[in-house]
Amino acid sequence: MPADAVVIEDRSRTTAENAREVAALLPAGARVWLVTQPFHGRRARRLFRRAGLDALVWHLADSLEYRDRRRALAWLVREYAAWARVAVRGG
Repeated sequence: MPADAVVIEDRSRTTAENAREVAALLPAGARVWLVTQPFHGRRARRLFRRAGLDALVWHLADSLEYRDRRRALAWLVREYAAWARVAVRGG
C-alpha cells in the first residue's frame, strides 16, 4: 500500500472498534491522522496507539466545542464517560 494511501474503515461503531479495524487494514506502526473534535482527540490517539498505530490528531478548526460551549457540554460528558470505560478496561 502506498504511504499516502487513503483507507476508509466503515464497520465500527465506537472509537475503540475503529482503532482495531483500522489497525487490521494497515501495517503495524503505520502513521494515521485522526481528524476529530478537540475533546475527543486525546482518547482517540490513545486507543489508536494501543492498537499499534502511530496516531496523530488534527482538531477541527470550527469545532462545536469552540463555537457553542453549551451544546458541547453533552459531548464533553459523553467523552468523560468514555474515558472511564477506557480506565476500567486497563487502557
